[in-house]
Amino acid sequence: MLSILGFIVQNVYSQKFYFSLSPGYNFNFKPLSSWYPEWYNYSSDGTSEKYEQKHHTLGKGFTVSSAIGHWFSEHIATELEFLYKFEDKTKTKYQSPDLSLNATLSTMMYSIMPTFVLASGEENIKVYTKVAPMISFSKLKQDSRTEDTLGLELKTIEFYGAASLGIMTKVGIKYKTTEKLSLFAEVGMMNLSYSPKRAKIIKDTYNGVDILPYLPTSQKEVEFVDAYTYDSNNVDSNKPAQSLKQSHSFSSVGINVGIVYTIK
Repeated sequence: MLSILGFIVQNVYSQKFYFSLSPGYNFNFKPLSSWYPEWYNYSSDGTSEKYEQKHHTLGKGFTVSSAIGHWFSEHIATELEFLYKFEDKTKTKYQSPDLSLNATLSTMMYSIMPTFVLASGEENIKVYTKVAPMISFSKLKQDSRTEDTLGLELKTIEFYGAASLGIMTKVGIKYKTTEKLSLFAEVGMMNLSYSPKRAKIIKDTYNGVDILPYLPTSQKEVEFVDAYTYDSNNVDSNKPAQSLKQSHSFSSVGINVGIVYTIK
């Protein structure tokens, strides 16, 4: 009995907690071809017109992540990872003899990921895989600059609401440099989509004059729904307008490198 108890105690104390920190970058994966309401480049000289699709993904950009984890054995661990994707911008341009429109879509995201880790290899060098569900919160902003023969309008729209659920998978290699420090490199794939619940104009000026206070709610707020009915004879200007809900991809393929500090 004492020997069994001693084995259990020894096994518990052999388990290891660790912290990790790593920067990275996500690349395009499953790029989008449109946004709200349309997202493309256009130019015209009055006689001919040119259209160019603007492919983009909301998941592209620099990231930083940190995690706290626990090795249950040499091959199995769990961790809680926090990921932040820095703001990334996509630009489009609409140009005709009478109208110029420049738009920029900015996106940022942070995620929480409870992660399962399965590793193999020697003590100093390990190869591992990670699988994690993602709970993500995003912020999207569209800035536009519209100029015609009458004047200049500057507008900012924010899209918000609703958490996103997805999945993250990674493969990596870890090299132990000292008893407590290790270096690692990972390649991961993020499968995630985002469906904002609302959009709101937060800035609207025309020739330098703030016109936002003069807009009714129906012209400065949008509610995204699965289905709606529009009746031109019964429009409530005090309520947000309605538009069909859209799902937008945050999917990406990323690489990151970092450091692990182990607490025995």
